[in-house]
Amino acid sequence: MSLEIRYYPFIVKVARYFDKINYQDLAQDVCIKLIVNTDKANEIETDGKLKPYIYVITKNEYLASRRREEPTDLDTLDVKEEVEIDYKKELEDLIHEKNLSFIDRLWVDAFISRDLNATWVESSLNIGRHCAKDRLNEIINKLR
Repeated sequence: MSLEIRYYPFIVKVARYFDKINYQDLAQDVCIKLIVNTDKANEIETDGKLKPYIYVITKNEYLASRRREEPTDLDTLDVKEEVEIDYKKELEDLIHEKNLSFIDRLWVDAFISRDLNATWVESSLNIGRHCAKDRLNEIINKLR
């Protein structure tokens, strides 16, 4: 039984790691490389290092396939101008419209400055997760 057949499940597993969509094509490319370099692959297998070798071949084939893809010609794209929205101004207007308290404004500022991540708010303020989550949900509901 040849190497590419014996190690095919491993090849597919590694190919799926690199490319979740076209992993079967990538696995076939790796098998072709193993067939072309049979002598070297047999030598590496006797050393017990064939799996790392397969990993390296798969990575190189994946990178090569990405380089072969033709880049998008930016001149041919139909780009529509997007309207610039000043989200901070929109939020400020919403806060003034809803008459949020000073403490609620501080919570909103903390939430925004931490990339809208309640977990970061809780860790930086050293408070419980449920407390931060409940408070932020309460403020968001006020803004709706």
